[in-house]
Amino acid sequence: KSLRLGSVGTVRSAASKPEQNTLILRDIPQSTPSESIVSLFSAAVTAEGAPCPSPQSVRADMNDTWFVTFDTEKDAKSALLAIRDSRFEGKPVRARLKTESALRSFYSAPNGVGSYSPSSAAG
Repeated sequence: KSLRLGSVGTVRSAASKPEQNTLILRDIPQSTPSESIVSLFSAAVTAEGAPCPSPQSVRADMNDTWFVTFDTEKDAKSALLAIRDSRFEGKPVRARLKTESALRSFYSAPNGVGSYSPSSAAG
C-alpha cells in the first residue's frame, strides 16, 4: 500500500483521490461574460434527457481558459457529456475534467475579477 503527501503536508492513502468536480473549458475569450458560460450549461441536456447540472462557480483564467465547478464529480461528468457536442460562438466547445494537481498555483485573480458564483449573483 503506497502513501502520498496531501496538499497540506498530511499523509493519505493513494486509494483516496480528490473529487474531480471541475471542468476546464478552453479557447473561450476571457472577456466573455460569466453568465454566457452558465447559459451554455443551462441550455444543455444530459444523455438521460434531464437538464444539465448547474455550475456552482465559473471563473475565467489566463489564455482563454475557464474553470467551471459543480457540486459533485458525478455532476461534472454529466455536464461534460451534456456539452460535448455544443458550440460556443460558432466553435465546438473544448472541455475536459480537471485533475487535481499536487502543486497549486501561487497566483489567483483578484476578488470578483472574471468569476461568477450563483450566490453572489442573487444579491
